[in-house]
Amino acid sequence: PKVLMCINSENGIALGVAIDGNVFYGSQYGVNATHAILDVNGPKCSCGNKGCWDTIASIDTMIAEVKKRKKLTQEISYEDILKMYDVKDPDVLEVLIHYTGYWMSVGVVNALNNYNPDKLILLGEIFETFKEVRDCVVSAISAMPNKIAKNVQVIIDGRKKNLLLSSSANLVISKFYSNEHHEDIVNHYKFY
Repeated sequence: PKVLMCINSENGIALGVAIDGNVFYGSQYGVNATHAILDVNGPKCSCGNKGCWDTIASIDTMIAEVKKRKKLTQEISYEDILKMYDVKDPDVLEVLIHYTGYWMSVGVVNALNNYNPDKLILLGEIFETFKEVRDCVVSAISAMPNKIAKNVQVIIDGRKKNLLLSSSANLVISKFYSNEHHEDIVNHYKFY
């Protein structure tokens, strides 16, 4: 693909973009689109802003929302959420669809509009575990009125460990066989 975008949803959200096979970097770091503010009244993010996509659609915020809706005073864990999810707890399902799924969809649609990828890979704990969030995102992409949604190939991949390993190996191999790497070796050892 000309433009590949990968969104990894764990306790935060990571977004990577490759253009013509090269990872896109900003002036100092990789793409940091997950700190786009989606809700100015949202939870405080580690970056100092409020309502960043990275925070508002995270596992921690999902847990906090379930706790708030259930009016719980004691702490609950992600494992507790998974147990409640397994028995189709209505509060958990409500948060997954109308909070986490909603905000994840807003972030994904914004990222699609910004980067216009040919291929979008969704992976990570939230996408792998919660069908409701996946469905919200796919529905939001399908509802996009522009050509972006019609042209993007969406892949939801539960093989994150394999993908990360093969991506890392590809990065090492491509670096090793690059002209720059061999020029560095020649310059370092002064081969003539």
